[in-house]
Amino acid sequence: MKKYSDSAGLDISKKTFDAVLHCNGLHQKFSNDSKEFKTFIRWLLEQKLNPSEVLVCLENSGYYSLRISNYLFDKGMDYVAENPLQIKRSIGFRRGKSDNVSSYS
Repeated sequence: MKKYSDSAGLDISKKTFDAVLHCNGLHQKFSNDSKEFKTFIRWLLEQKLNPSEVLVCLENSGYYSLRISNYLFDKGMDYVAENPLQIKRSIGFRRGKSDNVSSYS
């Protein structure tokens, strides 16, 4: 079984995606386009993480998550595209959902 040094949670929307590193709770917002996907990888490197050792967990939001899923696949990174209902149920009952909370869950 592969060992990961960290995991990153992504909350995907039409124009942006929020990323949270689970080891330290660091949060960053990126535009949902190919240029910013490269910036996301650089951000991981700035945190002293090897992108191939980071498990990326994201919400399967159809078309909005398709581009980053393809990018991660092309880069050989491991990722899990989770059902949005499963994510909603995993955080329990909360009022005022935010992207930061969703990306951390």
